[in-house]
Amino acid sequence: MVTVHGELGEDFRSLSDITSASTAIIVGTVLEARPNPYRRVAFTVSKVRVDEAIKGEPLPGDEIAIVEWGGIIAVESKLEPGTFGPPYERAVEGVRVMAVGEQWLLFLGPYDPGPVATNAYHVLGVFQGKTKVQGDGALKYTGPAGKLDDLLFTVPASLDGRSVDDVVAELKEVAIR
Repeated sequence: MVTVHGELGEDFRSLSDITSASTAIIVGTVLEARPNPYRRVAFTVSKVRVDEAIKGEPLPGDEIAIVEWGGIIAVESKLEPGTFGPPYERAVEGVRVMAVGEQWLLFLGPYDPGPVATNAYHVLGVFQGKTKVQGDGALKYTGPAGKLDDLLFTVPASLDGRSVDDVVAELKEVAIR
């Protein structure tokens, strides 16, 4: 895996901030994930079933498309067009993209018509707006443990280890205000 570093277009410092900025907040299960590179940049487009709707348009049972930066890519050679190197994984700040069968708490915004997908959402703050739901219902940050002390990881750190049910109840209360 290659870790990609970069500036985030959006940066959230609190659960309240990312909740306010979200067009939709859901708990969803990944049904399908496919690499969709664009101009030598790795993107993944996932089909996610909405298990619980906290804020926004998607309803439980809906299937939505979510675009993530990162995933599997094979880069075309600049010296030999049409020749590709071996596929490898890119992960933003060490946080992998969602995989089939996993359940996630997701803070989403519209992915305005762009080159990677149409009628889709994107994860707010790239990695800040997604936390995995484990089998026991606890939320789990999925990136490098040492990163949770970094200011960019304030939102994931505030959710890590908490019960998804407790967080959903809190978010529903905040989203209504």
